Amino acid sequence: MKIKTVGYGRVVNIGNYESIRYYLEATVDEGENWYFNGLQVLMEEINSLEGKRKHFVQTEEEVAQLEHQKNRLSRQIEEKKNQLEELRRRWGLTTEFLKKEGIDPNSPDLEFLPPEADPNTDPESDPTLPPIPF
Repeated sequence: MKIKTVGYGRVVNIGNYESIRYYLEATVDEGENWYFNGLQVLMEEINSLEGKRKHFVQTEEEVAQLEHQKNRLSRQIEEKKNQLEELRRRWGLTTEFLKKEGIDPNSPDLEFLPPEADPNTDPESDPTLPPIPF
């Protein structure tokens, strides 16, 4: 009996009651060792395919985690921008009050207070603010 075609299959459980069925066939030339030149190569190829699938799944999970983290950070940034806007509004009201009372908001007696807020200043480009660590 001459073996002309060899095949190798494998079923892999991927969870959630799902599986993947791999199957490859190869034709073995006359005089070739069907095991080493056929079956062994097919087994290695299926193992390689499964390794690539696992890597792809892992990469998908990492991307999903990074997207979740990005969305969380975007919400935090928006929240901080809103807080900054509210603080600027309050500081504007405070400086107006001080001016109405005849107090210079930039007076050395009020060193503990920040300089008058400019609502047109971009907080990300303001050199007096500490850098954001991300």
